[in-house]
Formats: sequence, C-alpha cells, structure tokens
Amino acid sequence: MSQNPNQDLQLYPAVVGTISEDAVHSAFLGRELGADILEIRYDLILGDLMSKFDEKMVKKECVSMIRKIRETGLPIIATFRSKSEGGQMDLSVRDQFKWIHFITPHVDFVDLEWSSPKSKIKKSVELAQKSQTQVIISSHYFDKMPSQKAMVKMLTGSQKAGADISKIAVSPKNEADVLKLFEAGLASQDAEANVCLIAMGGPFRYSRIIAPVFGSVLSYGYITAPVAPGQLRVDEVKNGFRSLNLRS
Repeated sequence: MSQNPNQDLQLYPAVVGTISEDAVHSAFLGRELGADILEIRYDLILGDLMSKFDEKMVKKECVSMIRKIRETGLPIIATFRSKSEGGQMDLSVRDQFKWIHFITPHVDFVDLEWSSPKSKIKKSVELAQKSQTQVIISSHYFDKMPSQKAMVKMLTGSQKAGADISKIAVSPKNEADVLKLFEAGLASQDAEANVCLIAMGGPFRYSRIIAPVFGSVLSYGYITAPVAPGQLRVDEVKNGFRSLNLRS
C-alpha cells in the first residue's frame, strides 16, 4: 500500500528529483539538494537489474529499493517512460504496463503516458485508486510545439481520464510558444485536477522556475545528470522558487 500523498499537497509547487542511476544513493542526495518528491525512472534503471536477475528477483529488488528510498521520508513517483517519449528501454506496451501495475501499490504517484491505449490507462487508473496512488498522466513533445488547442485537449482529456496531475512537456521555438503553454495550462485548470507545465530546451530553462506562477504544481530537476533538455538541478529549482517567494 502506498503512502497517501494527499498529506503532501501543501508542498506544491513541489520540486521533483529524478533518479536515473544508483537509486538509493541518488534518493538521499536528492533529499539533501532539496527535493520534495522523488521520481524513480525505471526505464533508466530497470535494464541494469534485468541484465543481472530473472524477473522474480527483479521484482524483489524493486520493492527492496523502494523500502530503502522510503527512509528519505519523501513521496515517490514511479515512471516507466516509453522510448517514443524519451525513455531508454524499448518495452512493449504489454510489458510496460505489466511493470506499471506491479509497482503501483508500492508508490505514491504513478506516471502514465497519454499516448498509451486508453483501455490501459483506464485499468491503471482503477488500480491506482484502489491503492491510494495518485496518477500523473503525461505527454512529451521532444521535436515539436503542439497548438494551444491540442495542449488544452490533452490536459483536459487526461483529467477526465482520472489524472490527479496532468503533465505536458513541449519544445518551444520562442517565448511566444512558452506563453502558449502557460495559457493552455491556465485554460485547463479546475478545482479537481492539477497541471504540470514544462518547456524543454536550454533557452527556456527559466520556465521551470516560473511555471508555478501559471499554476504548474511540479517542476522536475535532476539529481546526478539531466534526463531532459534544459533540466536544472534540484537545488537550482528550489532556490529559484524561493527567490520568487513561491516556497519557503
């Protein structure tokens, strides 16, 4: 059974520290850097485990890892990012959701991709609700900037599908595109759901700090190495929030 993350809502806007390697060590380093939530990128660490153990042992290792990371006292997001959306493991949809369903009861948040079959999303949301695990439904555009209409459709559609947090990451060409992202986020917010808005790319690193001004509840930062274009380190994001009086 996951810890109930509702008690951590006062943390928003929250800094998410992304774990991409050496999971337990990175978790404690992330806490030292100021992370409020830890994201385990299983697509980045599962391959190493699979090269050493059979599936039964990999599952035991995953649960053991979570227990050790729990000692940080921070909520945990589980992410199995598909290769088409920036992940590094070429898992089939079936295998991706097999692992998602296995890990969901052990974590506080699970990340589902909006591009996944809607039947898979529905089943995963139902499982998450049973285990009191919150759902992040995400969409990533690494090579294009979607229209504002398309962004609103994705955000509102994922909310209707059961997302507690609707996350969209885009690749702007200019500041006008960043503004379109923020406007889409504002147009998609209601009292029942939250949004996470990310403008990827080095020139738009500042957006990861100011996005909460437009209602974004999460900002992802790296712990040991960036896993997305323009990502800042956890402490840089946290200090940016403090400079804008967004967090104490």
